[in-house]
Amino acid sequence: MRKFGYWTIALPLLLASCAQSPNAGPQSPIAPPQQVSSAQPTTQPESQQRLPAGTEVHRDLAYVPDGHARQRLDLYLPPARSGKVPVVVWIHGGGWSSGSKARPAATRLLDRGYAVASVGYRLTDTATAPAQINDCAAAIRFLRGNADRFGIDADHIGVWGASAGGNLALLIGVGADVAPLQGGEGGFNALSSRVNCVIDYFGTVEFRNPKQFPINENRIKYLGGLPEERPEIAALVTPITHVTPDDAPTLIVHGDADNTVPINHSQAMAQAFAAAGVTFEFVTVPGGKHGGEAFATPDVNAKVDAFLDRYLKPKPGGPERSPARSN
Repeated sequence: MRKFGYWTIALPLLLASCAQSPNAGPQSPIAPPQQVSSAQPTTQPESQQRLPAGTEVHRDLAYVPDGHARQRLDLYLPPARSGKVPVVVWIHGGGWSSGSKARPAATRLLDRGYAVASVGYRLTDTATAPAQINDCAAAIRFLRGNADRFGIDADHIGVWGASAGGNLALLIGVGADVAPLQGGEGGFNALSSRVNCVIDYFGTVEFRNPKQFPINENRIKYLGGLPEERPEIAALVTPITHVTPDDAPTLIVHGDADNTVPINHSQAMAQAFAAAGVTFEFVTVPGGKHGGEAFATPDVNAKVDAFLDRYLKPKPGGPERSPARSN
């Protein structure tokens, strides 16, 4: 693959804050969608974009039949659709121990003609790794298996995650052929969780080397023990261990003042991509901490939009990936 080097954008320092497929499994019951009749706020902060009028919302879709209450997703379909639309899968953060599929930052993409799927997953009070990535992979297979049902384009799916969600997004991008990351959840196991592109916001990348990449309580709960006690799991959820040249193009965004997940995590990921020849872009947010408005400036949003358009709305002669194949 063609490889991009690092590039950095200068940003002002703002306050930080944290019909069914032939391969388909059983359908889950679907309640009538919520129609947004006028521009309405979501449960996001006021700084986040409101849902545009005409948005169709399907909430609490069970991507694992009779599964855990967390194994559900919310699907937002953009207004004025004509034909199938590309979809961006949002994976929330929260240290794998908290957080919610509510308030997905990606809903601003509805105005750009993207569907947005916000995924819930089992937290560490219920299950340790790899349950979280197994759930995210099952959610993508569910979307692919129900593409005709919802009018989404199964061949143009991207994934975007922040913090713990960034780790899971990276694992989706590198793990389509890694059976323990895929798991067996859901009813569409003949389909792939492979995606066209990945966006990682300040995700944890390395769990095997606590001296260079310090461990904390959330990471210990995620692994189910210390790295030396769970070395196979620590390696499994370390994305750089799975990098191969055919991995999805990835946009990495990280602040250089992040004390929660230091930027050396993203630097290690970028180095692994560069060594394998994977297409990647790296954005450093000067003064950026672990989240906050510095990651939602017009400059950062423009980089995200251009990246998604490149891989999910390809122009003739542009980059194209067709990931809808079995693992």
